[in-house]
Amino acid sequence: FKEAFMLFDKDEDGTITMAELGVVMRSLGQRPS
Repeated sequence: FKEAFMLFDKDEDGTITMAELGVVMRSLGQRPS
């Protein structure tokens, strides 16, 4: 889990920002609006 989380936590602050969450969702085939 930690390795997958680190792939998307680009600034390595331990949280996923809204922008990073958008990247996660798009990588899963979703289209956030």
